[in-house]
Amino acid sequence: MTVPRWIFVYDVWLNPMVLLIGLGIAIWAFLRCHKRAYLLFAVYFALAVFLPPINRAYREYQTPHYSQQTQQEIQTAVLQAEKKVIAENGYRPQPVIRNIYFPFGSILLVVGLWLVARREPHRPNKS
Repeated sequence: MTVPRWIFVYDVWLNPMVLLIGLGIAIWAFLRCHKRAYLLFAVYFALAVFLPPINRAYREYQTPHYSQQTQQEIQTAVLQAEKKVIAENGYRPQPVIRNIYFPFGSILLVVGLWLVARREPHRPNKS
C-alpha cells in the first residue's frame, strides 16, 4: 500500500500542534477562573512542547564533530559498501516500513481539559 507524502507532514507536526492548543487552553482556563491547577497543566504542555527540541539540540552539540571532508569520505565509503553488498547478494529494493504516531492520549487530554475548563464559572479580575 502506498501512503501519500502529506501524511508524513502530519506525523511530524500533529503532536506539537495538539500540545500547543493544550497550552493555550490551560492558559485560557487559568485566566478565566484563576485556579492554580490549570497552571500545572500549562507547565506540562509547555515542557512537552519545548523540551524535545532542546534535548535534540543538546545531543547534536554533544556528538563528535568531524570536518566536512571527513564526513563526506565516511558517507562515500558507506554508500560504496552498501552498493557492493547489494550487488553481491542480488537484493531488490524493499518497501520501507514506517510507523505513523497519532497522539490519541494528548488529544483526549486536551479535549478533556477544554470540557472541564469551559464549565468553570468566570471570575473577573479583582483590580
